[in-house]
Amino acid sequence: IFDKSKDGLGSSPSKFREACDWDRVWAYDWDIYAPLFRFCQLNLNRIIGLNLPLEAVLTVSRGGLDSAPEWLREQLPPLDLTKQKHRRRFEDMLQMPLQDAVRRMDLPVDEWSPKNKLNNMYQAQVLWDEFMANTALAYINDVGGRLVALAGANHVWRDAIPERFERQAAQGGTPRKAVTIVPWRGDRLPPPGVADFLLRMDGAGGGDEIAAVLQEQRQR
Repeated sequence: IFDKSKDGLGSSPSKFREACDWDRVWAYDWDIYAPLFRFCQLNLNRIIGLNLPLEAVLTVSRGGLDSAPEWLREQLPPLDLTKQKHRRRFEDMLQMPLQDAVRRMDLPVDEWSPKNKLNNMYQAQVLWDEFMANTALAYINDVGGRLVALAGANHVWRDAIPERFERQAAQGGTPRKAVTIVPWRGDRLPPPGVADFLLRMDGAGGGDEIAAVLQEQRQR
C-alpha cells in the first residue's frame, strides 16, 4: 500500500490510515505510529501485517480452537500449548502489573495449575503468537533479509513469538534466530533468559525521555 503513486492509497500516511482502516481495526493512537510509517515510506522499507484478523482471535477466545473458522484451521501452524511458565504469566498478567508477572517467571510451576475457565482465552493468546511467528517466518523465507517486528508486551518475551519463530524455522529445515527487545520499568530486573535485551523506560536516557524528545521535535 505504501507506494509513491500520485494520490494513491500509499501516497501519504493519512491515506494509508484510511486504506488499512486503522481506526476500526487497530484502534491505537495514530500519532504514535504515523512517524514510523513515514520513516518506512521515505526509506523504502516494507511494512507487513503479521497478525491474523481480530475476529478470528475473538472467536477462539470465546469458543476455543475448535470454533476457529475453516480457513484459519487450514493455515494454522502447530500450536505449542505446553509452556507452563508462559501460561502462568498469561494468567498473572490478568490480575497483576506486568513487571510483577514477569518476575514470577523463574518460580517453579510444580505445584501450580492453570485455571480451566481461561483455556479458550489462552488458546487465543497462543494462536496470536504462533500465527505472527509463522507470518514473519514465511516473509523472511520468501524475501530474505531482516525483519523488525512490533508487538504487544505479552508477545515479545522469549517464550512468546521469538521461541515459536525459532521452533517453526527449525522444523522447516532452516534454523533462524529471533532477538527480542522489551521495554522495562523499575529497578528490579526480570529473571535471566526471559528477554535478550531490555529498554529501560524510566530514568535519564530511558525510553520515556527519548519519546519526549521526539514528541518535541515533531511539534516544532
